[in-house]
Amino acid sequence: MNAAREYYEQRGQVIDTSRTRSYDYVVTLDGEAWHVEVKGTTSKGETVLLTPREVQHARDHELTALFLVSEIEISQDGTGEVVASGGRTAVWEPWILDRGNLQPVGYTYEPPRAESRHQV
Repeated sequence: MNAAREYYEQRGQVIDTSRTRSYDYVVTLDGEAWHVEVKGTTSKGETVLLTPREVQHARDHELTALFLVSEIEISQDGTGEVVASGGRTAVWEPWILDRGNLQPVGYTYEPPRAESRHQV
């Protein structure tokens, strides 16, 4: 998140929406509000996990960007605090979701109500 914030603060006004929206930042670029999704991974970034809401939002909003930090290194400092460092950044602006290969990777399951299950 910090790398994306620093990158976009050099280009325009940044508002953090990560706690209230399905995207992480609103950035004003050339007078237009862009919605930015930020993803980080320790992998090479060949795949990115997205929530259903992130996918729908990217499809519904033309001015959407993806900011990806891949190859992040995770370590612990002297106090045991987890520290992320390094990484390679890539930006898709605009992020046109359907130009990539979108694959479903899971399901949500709601078990039957408690009165129909057997205790073991």
